[in-house]
Amino acid sequence: DDVIEKEMKQFETQQKTALAVEVVNKMLAEKKISGENAAKMIAEYDAWAERAGVLPFNSWKKDSEKSGSKKTSFIFKEGDSLPGEESPAVTKRVFEVTAKVSGLPANGVIASQGGSALGWSLFIREGNIHFATRNQKTINVVSAPLPDKASQEFHAKVIKGKLLLRSDKKRIAAVECSPFLNGHPIDGVAIGHDMGGTVADYGDAFTGKIESVQVELK
Repeated sequence: DDVIEKEMKQFETQQKTALAVEVVNKMLAEKKISGENAAKMIAEYDAWAERAGVLPFNSWKKDSEKSGSKKTSFIFKEGDSLPGEESPAVTKRVFEVTAKVSGLPANGVIASQGGSALGWSLFIREGNIHFATRNQKTINVVSAPLPDKASQEFHAKVIKGKLLLRSDKKRIAAVECSPFLNGHPIDGVAIGHDMGGTVADYGDAFTGKIESVQVELK
């Protein structure tokens, strides 16, 4: 009897969980909540569901892990954006961001995917070029002084155990860390601007000129 009662309570919890997931997904689709708020709710739900032993039931975590485009190469121009489900599937993957920019020195975000819960970003701030990845409260950043040339081709790469940064194909910085993203960012790609939550503290839109941005998944 105790076993049956326990299973009934768990089933009731799973039903409530499924309803909550449906409501949040509907609110997200209708833009009543932001992708960043949804991401925080997902993280809180996953932590609770794991403790309660109901995570596999209708879990949005499973959906999140399958999110993102099947493409492995993306080319963007300044002002472009993509929704999360059409953006690069960067979860636990090696990837490289190549950005051709001019009008340096400049400040602001060159390219980003995700926001304050999960994502990556390439940006310039206070005379330095930065590449960051974020998993909830953990932010990994590789940085280097901005080269003197007014036009640059920056290469930022996530590999196992490292973040790499190159300028015109010459390595300028590397940081040992755990940079892989643990899930797919809900907020999509934005080039030269970021209107949602931000991966790091990069302030305003890019003040230089972005010729192109390419994202390659390995």
